[in-house]
Amino acid sequence: MALLLNNALQLFLLALCASITLTVYATPQGRIVGGETVDIASAPHLVSIRYKRNASTPFSHRCSGTIYSEDVVLTTARCVIGLERQQLLIVAGSSYRSQSDGYVYLVKSIAIHPDFDIWFIDNDLALLRLEFSLTSQNVKVINPIKLAETLPAAGSAATVAGWGAAAEYAEYEEQLHEAKVSIVDTAQCKEAYGAGRISAAMLCAGGASVNGVAVDACLGDAGSALVSNGTAVGLVSWGNGCGRVGYPGVYTNLVHFNEWISSEAIVPLIAMQCKSFAIKLWLLLTCCLAATASLGIQPAIIGGHEVNIIKHPYLVSIRYRLPADGAYWHKCAGVIITEKAVLTAAQCVREIETDRVMIVAAGNQRTGGDGKVYPATKWIEHPQFSTRTADYDIGLIFVDLPFELNASHPALRSINIREQWPAVNRLATAVGWGYREEFGPSSDNLEETKVPIVSRAECVSIYGSGEVTARMICAGYVKTGGQDVCQGDTGGPLLYEGQLVGLVSWGYGCARPGYPSVYTDVASLKTWIVEELQKAQS
Repeated sequence: MALLLNNALQLFLLALCASITLTVYATPQGRIVGGETVDIASAPHLVSIRYKRNASTPFSHRCSGTIYSEDVVLTTARCVIGLERQQLLIVAGSSYRSQSDGYVYLVKSIAIHPDFDIWFIDNDLALLRLEFSLTSQNVKVINPIKLAETLPAAGSAATVAGWGAAAEYAEYEEQLHEAKVSIVDTAQCKEAYGAGRISAAMLCAGGASVNGVAVDACLGDAGSALVSNGTAVGLVSWGNGCGRVGYPGVYTNLVHFNEWISSEAIVPLIAMQCKSFAIKLWLLLTCCLAATASLGIQPAIIGGHEVNIIKHPYLVSIRYRLPADGAYWHKCAGVIITEKAVLTAAQCVREIETDRVMIVAAGNQRTGGDGKVYPATKWIEHPQFSTRTADYDIGLIFVDLPFELNASHPALRSINIREQWPAVNRLATAVGWGYREEFGPSSDNLEETKVPIVSRAECVSIYGSGEVTARMICAGYVKTGGQDVCQGDTGGPLLYEGQLVGLVSWGYGCARPGYPSVYTDVASLKTWIVEELQKAQS
């Protein structure tokens, strides 16, 4: 009975929330009133967030988003609340609301501000982390925007762009529009909406009235950035109708949320920026987008040098088959630990469909065919793996045919796990394929670099005690940076004296001073590894 009442209450609340949303802007979708048609190059930070109600319906524009970093898009909470990530697509680099001339990206995770109040649309902010990093090869149409550190003064000029109707109740426009508005004094905004309705998490902006219609954002523009002096100061949130004189648009105050955004953006939801290795792959998506783009989780060694696979014969490339063209692309690295098992990061095998993975061993190149191919039959992640903190970031992949470890092939060997940490400041070796600097370019050839072990205390002081757990080990040049792992090295080994110490997991950026890389401490999880290997043999 209690369960039935609870379900009924939830349905009532959802219906009520929906009605409240409708009274604000009719839907989360928005438009620009009183603006002019522009190309996406005028607002390269803008993306279209597209929504699919169910398996039988197509994706269509729901609201807008603002690019914060290579793999993070900001939008409003009410744009995505109640939705699963699988229902969303991000389309970047397009001037159009429904055409297929942009780059498509999947959503990995949705983080809604914990204080979001759906009744008053307060703290209306959400952060979308992308499955793969945005392409960096077309910055004219796809480019992050910096957040303002302070609010501009009342009367300051600003712009807002989006897709939608050119007038209240009209049909949506297909091409992007941009409008010029001015920051509205908070007191004036409170006078329009009521003092208790405008919080510190909001700011207001509007344009001059022309023929009784004010310049404004409207339905479908939710999540679009309010830009002043080249920085984002707000996101389109709500208002009384569209373009109504006396009622400015209300925006989420991004300056108010700077700290939350920056902290949420570096939290390793599956892994942070460079450590989650943004696979560069030529974009192809179910929306029939013809354009190609970099989509990826590719690895990177910064400040390293090329080596032959014979020096690291246990290293393998984990490749993932794309459904669109059937091609396999490097996703992560891993290490051979038995004749039929590869150890890697949990994030590398999470939510991957059957028959999509193969292992390439004894190969020097990330994309070449110089190695030996082993189809994967099964993969598992640690049951306690956390997508938020990347704790227990470890997984196993089992292959169909055994690795020929006892054969004469010099580039096929297994590796042993080191039982103890190396001493602090001892140089360990990281090896992988990928970027030679943050955001690319990547290297197709195997590289290695040396990095010193960082004490747990120092690592905790940098990232926080809640982020660095007992199952993690840190390494890197904290003071100087310059040498590190990066995109595409996820799951690859941290080595000391020829033994396995860690697996590349996460970190902030690549080779940045002050931020060491964080690795999974393999020895701390050896019991789980042994148990799973025994299960596989039985």
